Amino acid sequence: MKQELFNALVNKDKSYVGKYYAGVISTGIFCQMDCPCKKPLYDNVVFYKSIKECLEKGLRSCKVCLSIAHKFSNIGNAHIREYIKKLEINEFPDKSYKKHSIDSLDDLISIKKEFQKAIGLSLGKYIRIKRIHYILKNDISSKNNKNKIFFNYISSPIGEIIFCYFEDKLTLLEFVDRKMLETELNFLKDKLKGFFVYKKSKFSDKISKQINEYFNNTRTSFSIKLNTFGTEFQKNVWNELTKIPYGKTISYKEQATNINKPLAVRAVASANGKNMIGIIIPCHRVIASNGKMAGYGGGIERKKYLIDLEVNNKTS
Repeated sequence: MKQELFNALVNKDKSYVGKYYAGVISTGIFCQMDCPCKKPLYDNVVFYKSIKECLEKGLRSCKVCLSIAHKFSNIGNAHIREYIKKLEINEFPDKSYKKHSIDSLDDLISIKKEFQKAIGLSLGKYIRIKRIHYILKNDISSKNNKNKIFFNYISSPIGEIIFCYFEDKLTLLEFVDRKMLETELNFLKDKLKGFFVYKKSKFSDKISKQINEYFNNTRTSFSIKLNTFGTEFQKNVWNELTKIPYGKTISYKEQATNINKPLAVRAVASANGKNMIGIIIPCHRVIASNGKMAGYGGGIERKKYLIDLEVNNKTS
């Protein structure tokens, strides 16, 4: 199949446009199948079925073929088309919509609706993902930040995961579209006096292997050294999370009681939300007292997926 798609890419076959996208590993760019740019080497290309998947993999769109803008080429609103094109070209868009070239709230609502429909990803997530990958790929050492904080990625059934480690201890494991991720990365830089460097190592391979085994239902516990940063109370809360058995859930009230702080339910929930090492420190195993899903930085749907994954694996 790859050879067929590569031939289509080389021949600029328009019948494949919109059905597949070519991700170029060596440049970190993805293109439309009829992109006029010089074609990459066969071994450097991975083909994806959606723009969403390309973005989650950390690829940025080609500034020549502008795959995202092309998705909006038939949109009647010229202002939306122009905004999307400018946003796609801008590698580090501002977090605040107030600083974007949007005339009104009605326009913003229309843009968000059309973007979700065309890309399968919310506009906010797209902007967050762009900012995260830009920050990581363009970070450099400085007078106050000289230590190397290594990072890498893991593909999962529920989205791309980023993890960071320092001195062979895991310091962060999050989904790349998490709202608080940029804040967490800045927090890590400050705590470790460091800057981010992409690295593949024996330790990163170990992390990837164990997370993949977890999603493949062949691992129920982890043997990875961790380094957490928080108050004594937060660390106590996170330590309690690691005691929740695989496939089990408890309430925030139960968690508070377990640490001898029965009246600190909200404080416990807040501390869970500040956990930067997802899955391994399993904050997804804590639910509301009424049994409903609540409060998960990766999103409620992901929380439900993780709980169901564990429960179903334990009973199978």
